[in-house]
Amino acid sequence: MISHCETVSSGGCGLSSSCPLHMMRVVMPIRPIDSACGLAQGRLAALAEGSHLLRRAGAAIAGLALVVIAAGRSGLASDFITEGVDSARTGWVRDESVFTTANVANTRLLWRLGLESTPRAMHNLFAPLVAQRVDTPQGMRELAVVAGVSDDLFGIDVATGRQIWHRHFDSTLANPGGTSDTLCPGGQTAVPTMAQISPGKYTIYAVSWDGRLRQVNLADGQDIAPPQKFIPGGGKPYALNLHDGVVNTTPMAFDAKGSRFLVGTSKECRLWLLDRDALGGEDHRTTLHTTPLICNDAQAFDAKGIWGALGAWQDGNGTQWVLAPFWGPVSKTFKAPIEHARPTGGGVAAFTLQQRPEGWQLTPAWLSRDMDLADEAVIANGVVFAYAAGEDASQTMPDKAWNEPGGPVYGGGLSSGPVRRVPASRRAALYALDGQTGKELWSSGRAIESWNHFSGLTVANGRVYLATFDGVLYCFGIPQ
Repeated sequence: MISHCETVSSGGCGLSSSCPLHMMRVVMPIRPIDSACGLAQGRLAALAEGSHLLRRAGAAIAGLALVVIAAGRSGLASDFITEGVDSARTGWVRDESVFTTANVANTRLLWRLGLESTPRAMHNLFAPLVAQRVDTPQGMRELAVVAGVSDDLFGIDVATGRQIWHRHFDSTLANPGGTSDTLCPGGQTAVPTMAQISPGKYTIYAVSWDGRLRQVNLADGQDIAPPQKFIPGGGKPYALNLHDGVVNTTPMAFDAKGSRFLVGTSKECRLWLLDRDALGGEDHRTTLHTTPLICNDAQAFDAKGIWGALGAWQDGNGTQWVLAPFWGPVSKTFKAPIEHARPTGGGVAAFTLQQRPEGWQLTPAWLSRDMDLADEAVIANGVVFAYAAGEDASQTMPDKAWNEPGGPVYGGGLSSGPVRRVPASRRAALYALDGQTGKELWSSGRAIESWNHFSGLTVANGRVYLATFDGVLYCFGIPQ
C-alpha cells in the first residue's frame, strides 16, 4: 500500500503530499534514520508535487535494511501472504477457484469476530494475511493473521472464525502511550508479510511501534528469532513486502504484451503508465501515457482522489486490465463505454491496456456503481471485489450556519483529527463486480456495522475478509 500522505501539510509525522519511492536490500547493518516519524528530512528525492503512490507500495521507511533469517518461498497460489497478493502489488488472486461470476451472488456472512485491539486515532485492524495449510498442534489448519495498530497480532482459524492465539508486543519506547494524531497515530501501522519456510510452516514479519522487526510463527504466535532494530521507534511504515531477499515499496507493476509496466497514481486522480525499463524516459519525467482526470475536479487534498490500492489482471483473452478505486464525484470529463452510475461518493474505474499507433494507452472500459469512498480492488477468477471504506475523510472544518448546532462556523481550516471525524464516519460495504463489465453481482448491504481507515481487503479460497474500526473482522463467503 502506498503511504497516502493524508494532507498537504508537512506537519504531523513529516509527510507531505510528495511521497518517495524506494527499495531496501535485505542486509545488515541497518543505517540509522534521522526522522522518528515519517521520512528522513530532505534525504529522499520526492515525486512531483501532489503525487503519492499506492498504499500497497508503502512509504515512510527511508533507507532501511532488513535481515531475513530464512526468506523461504513466496507462498502457494492458494495463500494470501502479502498485502496486494503478490510482490508486484497487483491485487490479482490468480488461482482462486471457489468464487466465480456465476456463484458469487450466493456469498453470505460466514462469521464475524471481535478482537481485543485498541484503536489509535482512526486506525485499528488491518487486512488479514491467509495461509491455507498450516501445521498446528491440532493438525493442518487454514489460518489468518490480523495486525492491530496497538502492537497486536491475532491468529484466526478461518474455518471456524475462532481466535487461536493473541500476541501483544512489548516495547522499548520510554513512553509507548497513545496518540490522537490521525497523520501519525503511532503503533503498528504496517500490514505484516509472511514467508513459507517449509511445507506447513510460515514466518510472519512485522514491525512494532518501537521499530523492531518481529519474526513470529504463524502456527502459535511465538517468536522464531529475537526482535531486531529495523527503524526508529514511532515510524510509520506501510505494508511490508518480501521478495527474493529484498523488501521493496514499489507501486503496482505488471508485464503485458512483451513489455514491463508500472502504474502510479495520486489524489490528483489520474493514472501514470510507465515503462519499468526506462522510467520517465530520457528526461525522467515523461510517461508512456497519462490518463485524464477520473475524479477530483476540485483538486482538493481531502475526501477526493485515489487513496487506495490499484489492481491489475489479465482475462482469458489476454486483455490487460487496470482498476482504479477512487473517492468522491467522478470527473465531469471522464467517460467510459459502460457506466453503471455517475458516482458521487466514489467508485471503481476500469481500463484496458491498448497499443495504438501513438503508443501505449490506458483506455476507459467501465465505471462502477456509486460507492462511499472506494478504497481497494482485489481480483479473483474474473470477479472484482471492492469495498467502500465509509469513513469521514474530510480534513477541513465544514461551514455551519448560525442556526445549526455549534454554529456559526466559518469553515476551511485544517481539521484532520479523529475527534470530529470518528463520530461522522458511516459504515463500510463490500461489493463483487463482473470484471469484464463492472456489473454488480453481490454486495454486503448493511451487514457491516462500522467503517475503516487505510485498512485493506483479502480474498482467499472462497472467503473475503474485511476488518473495521470497531475491532471486528468480517468473513464473507460461499457456504461449503
